[in-house]
Amino acid sequence: MSPPKGCRVRLLWSLFVNCWLVLWWPLRALRYRAAAPPGAFLSLKLDGPVVELARRRRFWARGPAPTSLAAVRRALALAARDPRVAGLVVSLHDVGAGAAATQSLRGLLEDWRKSGKLLVAYLPMGASGRELYLASVANQVYLAPETWVLPLGYSVESPYLRRVLDRFGVEPRVFARGEYKTAAEPISREVMSEAQAEQLGALLDDSWERLVTSLMEGRGVSREEAEAWIHRSPYDAEEAEALKLVDGVLDDDELERRLGELAGRAAGERAPVLPLGRYAARRSLALRPLFRKRHIAVVQLSGAIVSKAQGGAPLGVLAVDDDVREVLAEVQHDPKVMGVVLHVSSRGGSALASDRILRAVKRLAAEKPVVAYLGDVAASGGYMVALGASAIVAQPACVTGSIGVVAASVTVEGLASQLGVRVERIARGEHAGMMSPLRRLKESEAERMEALIDAGYRRFVQSVATARGKAFEELEPLARGRVWSARAAHERGLIDELGGLEVAVERVRAALGGARLMPVAVSTSAGGSPLTELLGRGVALGVVGQLVSWLWGAWGVKLTQGALSGGALSSGASYDALTECGDAAQLTQGALSGGALTEWSSAAPVTQGALSGALGGASPRLSGAGLWLWCELDPRDLS
Repeated sequence: MSPPKGCRVRLLWSLFVNCWLVLWWPLRALRYRAAAPPGAFLSLKLDGPVVELARRRRFWARGPAPTSLAAVRRALALAARDPRVAGLVVSLHDVGAGAAATQSLRGLLEDWRKSGKLLVAYLPMGASGRELYLASVANQVYLAPETWVLPLGYSVESPYLRRVLDRFGVEPRVFARGEYKTAAEPISREVMSEAQAEQLGALLDDSWERLVTSLMEGRGVSREEAEAWIHRSPYDAEEAEALKLVDGVLDDDELERRLGELAGRAAGERAPVLPLGRYAARRSLALRPLFRKRHIAVVQLSGAIVSKAQGGAPLGVLAVDDDVREVLAEVQHDPKVMGVVLHVSSRGGSALASDRILRAVKRLAAEKPVVAYLGDVAASGGYMVALGASAIVAQPACVTGSIGVVAASVTVEGLASQLGVRVERIARGEHAGMMSPLRRLKESEAERMEALIDAGYRRFVQSVATARGKAFEELEPLARGRVWSARAAHERGLIDELGGLEVAVERVRAALGGARLMPVAVSTSAGGSPLTELLGRGVALGVVGQLVSWLWGAWGVKLTQGALSGGALSSGASYDALTECGDAAQLTQGALSGGALTEWSSAAPVTQGALSGALGGASPRLSGAGLWLWCELDPRDLS
């Protein structure tokens, strides 16, 4: 039997590339031997997205290529053994990394410093708490002139809209299991609940502790001094130097001369600086493999978990259940894939879609080693899908848990009456029209919803209890919709090990007998439309946005994508599925700008963007069945 056409094309292309590489072998060998001049510094510029493991970039892809921590780790491992390399200078511009990826990056820099070579951090644009957290691990930290240092600490805020909704005759009804499942609080309450304040405060405490500890250890000061730095910030460059937050204020030219001094060169002599990527390319003499190698697949599940059957155009990055299951099946039957790391970065979404993905993960784990690695956020359905793996790994900064169920509806009967709208209704069936936003729920309908929510919650908790080897009664107090930092989740047995992606890869290698197989990234997420890509990563759209969309639609006015963008809760006020759930909403950028919703009343002004994410960007669907979160006609579609 002849090999498939794709394999033959790969073989021919590999032969061609290898012939070309062999032709230039002498030159490549010289470059290898002199990859860096003696006393050179390698430079790593961080300006844009930072990911644990990057997929192969297509030649037509636009925008900045993400910095792959796996690639940086391999390059630094080569440089650590090279006597010609004196040190590494890291320039921190706009570091596009979440909390977990930032922690992985700092760990990588710590490993470099432990190798005995110099580590210099340069802050050409100043520093927020994130950049200072990374820079503090360096031997020397330098700041560019006329910049600021802002280790301000951490805060979250969320607008609560119940009073505004009451004024307009909009009545929310929330069904939730777990006092910490607070995604719908902004529409159901006038003030933050004690449970929400407690769980958000715990997350802020963890973030605070990481920042303070990094300053203490990195800058060699007491806790009191590190905390005082934060409380009294911000600072300009001269103040930061005087306080010893940084070691000096230098421009680019002065920095190169300072590197020369650190490398032991004569006064005023500059040290050679070589980009880390160029150095890694010079140190590579490998030929292109003729055939695919055995490897570990890192299956990346990102974005809101949704069901393909729900329809709608994609907004932002989505993990569609059918697509994810198809990729998992391909990985399961691929003879070159020896093990799998399931890399989850999702706040959750549809419980039905999450359950279908979980079953596919379990089928995969029955045949190959599977370890789950949780990204910046893996909560609710994002945590659920990880339960099919043999172990769960996460960085301490990861936000996870949210084991609970919530659904909400809004009734606009009062608003319709104020607008002079008369609704005539003909129905067959006691509960026909219960999904309609134009009438209140009957008590019997509310009772059925409570029963469905309760059953869904018990199934979720039991699934977690079974996977973690605990009794229902032991696990349930850890659920109740509460979000945990991975550090706290590890202490409570919800996570097996703290660490980065490389820790998860090592666990798979250990299960395979220690084989040194390389990880290869595989994506399962569907990207957004071209308009979505143009406007950014999704739209923060909630129930209020759908309500306005319905009203404007009734008057023949079309709202467009981004109308309520801004993400008031995306910064951390709510970490469960409501932040990224649902299908496309027909709102367009700027539709409500210019004051349409900027000041509803002088007593309670609502500024532009304040509604953006008040429900965390839930994107509920508006259909003939009515307006519901997660629950159109299928009550199982809960999270």
